[in-house]
Amino acid sequence: MGLGQIAGLIAAIAFAVLVIAVVVVLFSLNQTLQIIKKHLDPIASDINRITSSTNDLLEDVSGKVNKIDPLVQAIADLGSLISRLIAKLERKEKQASDTKSKYKNNVIKLFNSAVKSGALLSFAKLFADHRHNK
Repeated sequence: MGLGQIAGLIAAIAFAVLVIAVVVVLFSLNQTLQIIKKHLDPIASDINRITSSTNDLLEDVSGKVNKIDPLVQAIADLGSLISRLIAKLERKEKQASDTKSKYKNNVIKLFNSAVKSGALLSFAKLFADHRHNK
C-alpha cells in the first residue's frame, strides 16, 4: 500500500467516525426533542384553554362596560347639572343678601330720618289717638 492509499484510508475512517458521531448526536437530539414535545403538549393545551377563557372574559367585560357607559355618562351629566345649580343658588343667595342689606340700610335711614324729624312721635300719637277713638 502506498502513502496515498494510507492517507485515503485514514480520511475514509475519519469520515466514517464523523458520520457515526453525527448520527449519534442526531439520534440524541431526536430523543431530546421527543421529550420536550411530550412536556410541551400539555402546556400548549393549557395555554389554549387559558387564551380561550381570557377571550371570553374580555368579551364579557367589554359587554358590561358598554352597558354601564350610559350610566357613567348620566352621572357625569348629573354632576355637571348639580355644579351649575349650586353656582346659580350661590348667585341668588348673594343677590338676596345684597337686597336684604340694601333694604335694611334704607329702613335704618328712614328710621333715622323719622327720628330726626320727630315724625315717629307724631305717628305714634296719631296711632294712639286712633286706637283710643275706636
